Amino acid sequence: MPPPQCCRQAAALLWGAMLQVVAGGFTLDDTVLLDDRVVRKAAGGNVLYAGVGTKLAGAHPALLALVGSDYPQENLDTLESAGFSLDGCPHVHEPALHLWVLQEGPNQRQLVNWIGSGTNEQLDPRPWHVPDHYLDADSLHVAGIPVDSQGALVETFAASGRVISLDAPHLPLDQSGREQLEGLLASVTVFLPSQQEVGAVWSLEPVLESCRRLASFGPEVVVIKMGDAGSLVWSREMEQGWHVPIYGTDVIDTTGAGDAFCGAFCATYTRTRDPRASAVIGTVAASFVIEEFGGLHALDAPSSAVERRSGDVNEHVDVLEVTRGEA
Repeated sequence: MPPPQCCRQAAALLWGAMLQVVAGGFTLDDTVLLDDRVVRKAAGGNVLYAGVGTKLAGAHPALLALVGSDYPQENLDTLESAGFSLDGCPHVHEPALHLWVLQEGPNQRQLVNWIGSGTNEQLDPRPWHVPDHYLDADSLHVAGIPVDSQGALVETFAASGRVISLDAPHLPLDQSGREQLEGLLASVTVFLPSQQEVGAVWSLEPVLESCRRLASFGPEVVVIKMGDAGSLVWSREMEQGWHVPIYGTDVIDTTGAGDAFCGAFCATYTRTRDPRASAVIGTVAASFVIEEFGGLHALDAPSSAVERRSGDVNEHVDVLEVTRGEA
């Protein structure tokens, strides 16, 4: 039975008051399709996609990212009109990050920086870019940027006791980088790497025991994102795991799906402390993003569609038992 209208209104007020900082980068994506078509300058970047996921989960996104000199103002205007805070998005003289997204087959693509693109060294957010009022946010999601930049931001927010979620850093990582990441996980609430990343960094398979092993570094929850195979979720405190399937929809471009998942997961977990519900909402956020190029179109998704898709996904979640020695 759906909740009474008064309960829905109260929940909406609670969500509307929730502030989630999302740290990462903006990009302009030129996607080369298998049929040789090229889609130019789609509004992308992990900070935008994760912010969209945050918004679809009902929280207020506060972005932390540097804006390159040639980044379109109309994209920023769209985000502000949708209720995003851009107080942590200073403009810089360096160009924006420009990426070629080369599609090479089903679920196969690679990202290549333009020769004249801005760089992570120039455009990664740093602690001194954090507005004071962002430190009062309910949660922080740090997207996939170099591990040094991730560590500095996590350290800035860690003393607040807020929920902090972390995507895997840029690869490759040497032994020192891996040790730095493992130390960083002690200050993180939720860790959300992809199956490719856990394989590259730890030589682990995408199985529940791998989630359990990564949780031993400190996170309350570990999620392994597995593309069209869905996600594996492990709660260290509940000693419980789940497999959450994808939501079937027409796929145009999967770029940004994992980032949207992360933003929505962190926002929902901050509100509910429910890993299963958080992964369901994350899955739904990703399903809207992949229906077009870029991320701005997903801002038009109605809350009724989010609710309906969430119900469909939740019906197909599997509860899992961890089998020791799998990894």
